[in-house]
Amino acid sequence: MLLRFLRRPSDWKAAHSLGDENQLIHQAQRHGLSGVVHHQLHVQSTSLSLIQQRQLEHDARSIAAGTLRVKLFLLRALDALNASQVVPLILKGYGLAERIYPDPLLRSMSDVDLLVSGKDLPRAFEALSTLKMNRADAEAERYVREHSHDLKFWNASGMIELHCRLFTGMGCTISTEEALQFVQPAILENRSVCYLAPEYEFAYLALHATSHLFQRLIWLYDLKLFIEVHPSFDWSEVERLGKLWGTSVALYTALELAARYLDAPVPPIVLERMRHKLWQSTFERSYFTEKRLLSAPSGDHGRQTMALNLLLIDGNLRKIRFGAHHTWHGLRRKLAGRFPNIAPHHWRG
Repeated sequence: MLLRFLRRPSDWKAAHSLGDENQLIHQAQRHGLSGVVHHQLHVQSTSLSLIQQRQLEHDARSIAAGTLRVKLFLLRALDALNASQVVPLILKGYGLAERIYPDPLLRSMSDVDLLVSGKDLPRAFEALSTLKMNRADAEAERYVREHSHDLKFWNASGMIELHCRLFTGMGCTISTEEALQFVQPAILENRSVCYLAPEYEFAYLALHATSHLFQRLIWLYDLKLFIEVHPSFDWSEVERLGKLWGTSVALYTALELAARYLDAPVPPIVLERMRHKLWQSTFERSYFTEKRLLSAPSGDHGRQTMALNLLLIDGNLRKIRFGAHHTWHGLRRKLAGRFPNIAPHHWRG
């Protein structure tokens, strides 16, 4: 129901049942899209039955309130960083919503993602310390710097994921130095920030969605809105990035799903050029069904998640590296649970 609504909201004016309304509300809440559904119904001058309308309005207000809290937390972080002459790159979250949604408060979010250059990291740490934020111990942070991409800072107001790399996952590592070659300066609420260039940002968003196996449909909806806001960006650059990163299969999967289920305006010629091996295309179409996307469980589900990621990774060497890393990671977590007093702390993560 939700996918059909997102594909063509105007079709909702046709006859629908109370069961359809209940299903739509439940699915929208599950995928963080209550604000979007409420807005689209308002645009179409359409409402639900009284009880269902009240529930939808409650869910939409909850999203708006949560997003407003994240925004205020982001602005405080930007004030602290700018005061230390650090201009961060904003990833996802409010910075994205503010540029592609009709109202950023429609977009659900829970934390702040920022990226700064390696030389700016010490000043960023010092700036965030003024917000009285907690952080992981030195051993855990050292592991993140070596193998992952985000250092976590948190307090009662929220969480900041400070990226030391743009992305790690799907057999791919995208360094901060590479990402910072493709930034555009901007202003957000009178604060200095940066965003990735459109093609680069779109490829990153698609890769992020695939790496999480599309557990939330809002990530696919982001891609649809992004294309609509940037109708003339260079698709050949997106293809080039897929080849450069070794993530052509992952990017194609995100584009194909956004086009198939949400009518995202992806040029057919782009899908044709990016189409990968027949068995991978067949798997993608048979696994990511409408039912599975709507009911996908959240979180990491161990072997199943690893197996699915392996199928969506380019090249056998990348598959081997990814499989070996995550097998060893899983073994360490088991050992940490079995021997908590002697296992390194970061093995639990």
